[in-house]
Amino acid sequence: MEKKVLKTTSGNMFFYTNTGTTYGLLSMNIRMTERVERDILQRAVDTAMERYPYLCVKPEIRDEAYVLVPNERPFVVTDDGEFTPLGEEASNFHLMTFTCKDDEIRINYDHALVDGRGGLDTIYSILYYYCRFKYNRDFDCPGVKTMAVPIDPEEYESPYVRELPPSVLPDLRQHLPWYRLPETGTGEPGICCVHTLLVNQRSFLETAKSGDSSPASMAALLLLRAVEEVHPEHENNLVCLMPAEYRAAIGMTETHQNSFTRVPLFYNEKIKKMPFDRQQTAMRGQVIARTDPDQLIKLFRADQERCRQAMELNTLEEKRKLYRDAGPLRTGYPLCTYIGQCKFGEIEQYIRAMHLLHAGYDCILLEVTAVGENFGFDFSFGFDGAAYMNAYLRQLDELGILYRRDRDFRFRLPVKTY
Repeated sequence: MEKKVLKTTSGNMFFYTNTGTTYGLLSMNIRMTERVERDILQRAVDTAMERYPYLCVKPEIRDEAYVLVPNERPFVVTDDGEFTPLGEEASNFHLMTFTCKDDEIRINYDHALVDGRGGLDTIYSILYYYCRFKYNRDFDCPGVKTMAVPIDPEEYESPYVRELPPSVLPDLRQHLPWYRLPETGTGEPGICCVHTLLVNQRSFLETAKSGDSSPASMAALLLLRAVEEVHPEHENNLVCLMPAEYRAAIGMTETHQNSFTRVPLFYNEKIKKMPFDRQQTAMRGQVIARTDPDQLIKLFRADQERCRQAMELNTLEEKRKLYRDAGPLRTGYPLCTYIGQCKFGEIEQYIRAMHLLHAGYDCILLEVTAVGENFGFDFSFGFDGAAYMNAYLRQLDELGILYRRDRDFRFRLPVKTY
């Protein structure tokens, strides 16, 4: 498919609100079983990205709107493990960069380009080619998009072009005051602290199933219980925001662009008084209700309408104001994301762990990614989050869930200039 200028739509909330901040950076960290070779990684990136022409782009402002234009310059691959600023000369103006250090590959990209699920196909392809070149053999990896897999036209499409009937469903949100974490904004701007765990899948799932729960809902429940332990004095409802995909609900499973919303999960007085197994069931019930396809379509149409309003505005500043007023990306509420089981096929034998980081938010983020026998639990804090982390670990210990501490990071994020 020919390269073309793409108007941004579902990425607008990141393009129009993030300039001058550190927000909106996604980083996928993959721990390999052997030391990573930069030259082979460069070759893998160059090969794999030929399959994704719609990601070989750079941001520009044309006619008071952001567009993505074809970018023929090579992708930047370094071997220092550091973040290269995106959308600038240092990254050849790409919105994706790649780095490695020791046994780790880090793939960094802007949330305006893809969301977590939308970026997975690219990551699978890069890791496939890296292993193929490093070990000089082919691998059976069903579902991995190699150069031999044709591009589905839907991959290019924004979800917001999809026309859907209006929803008449009731609003499930609880219009009660939410408890905002008092530590929000107390950290050093641009500094992100990350703590990673490897949690045994079988151990975690056994506990989840005992309460008719799921990995995502139980991870969120434990996070809310940790907040309750640290701040028992809270008066408003404790809430955790969980991203939920639109793709299946709107019938666009192949789009790479942002296709998600955030749904609130509550830990109120009624749930708090329940025994733990019933708390699990109640939390899963909230997840099921709020991610029902009809409910997601209702939320999708609201996002779609905001996008259309923005595209009709005449100036860049008007568009920025619309998105700022609609709800800033900064949040004082915990977030919990769940990617689910990653399927690498035969190359999984060379992958030790994988961690997804949404860097730069000044709250608590818990990212859960499943690879092999473990869940990668990644806690990101914009402040000193040791108390929350310890409260979460105490719960894992009390429940008999097996885990081990992996790595801790503290890094300074580049500020967006575009």
